[in-house]
Amino acid sequence: MPSIASTVIQWINQHPPDGYAAYGSTPDPRPERYITVQRSGGVRDRYKDDAMLIVQVHAPTRSQAADTAEQVADLLLDMWQLPEIADIEIHSIADMTLNGPPIDHRHQITAEITTTT
Repeated sequence: MPSIASTVIQWINQHPPDGYAAYGSTPDPRPERYITVQRSGGVRDRYKDDAMLIVQVHAPTRSQAADTAEQVADLLLDMWQLPEIADIEIHSIADMTLNGPPIDHRHQITAEITTTT
């Protein structure tokens, strides 16, 4: 079974917001808009995996990052359609803009996704 981060990246790339692609780390060269997905923790036992994920949306403007983060959060909530997904919770959507230079407009989604193992 692939990692939940890989599953989320694949899901986002199958249903991408306009002009975005998802990656496991910042691509080089860095595009104008992109999404990164990383596992930041969670609890795993014999029967289930409660993964905590950080999903960051990078965009040319703060408002584009915010709007796209809302779209991506809704997209994550739609992952219930996958048979291995038992539950999805969005814990937060926060502005994580770095003032640079250069300025990096980004919004961060913290999500918990439970899968059966």
